[in-house]
Amino acid sequence: MGGGGSGVLETKALVAVALQKVDSRQILVDKIKALTDAKLKSELDLSFTRVDLGRGKLLLLEAHNNYQTSLAALSAILATRMNKISNSSRNKLPSPPPPRCSPSYSASTAAAPRSSRASGRSPSRAKVRQRRA
Repeated sequence: MGGGGSGVLETKALVAVALQKVDSRQILVDKIKALTDAKLKSELDLSFTRVDLGRGKLLLLEAHNNYQTSLAALSAILATRMNKISNSSRNKLPSPPPPRCSPSYSASTAAAPRSSRASGRSPSRAKVRQRRA
């Protein structure tokens, strides 16, 4: 089997050929059966054509199995490639920006008196100014 999609196409074509062979062998069995019923062919001839039909059906099953196997292999290849693409795109994403302020800073700002928050000064500066006054 070839690599990737060509293996799938080859095995699909083999299934089609095997199916045509089974159809033609079935027609031949039907003809030989009619000739056997008319006593123009022997039972041995009918047995040989039935064996050929059985072989054709076996080849069809084998071709179909190979087709399914090549489809599974192609699916595995595509899944691997998609995982690689997905992983590489995740690695290329920018990291999230750092938080603007730490949680402890936010908590201390919320606990500060309203006048210091309104003036835009930090709580420690407001305390220093209150002490000076």
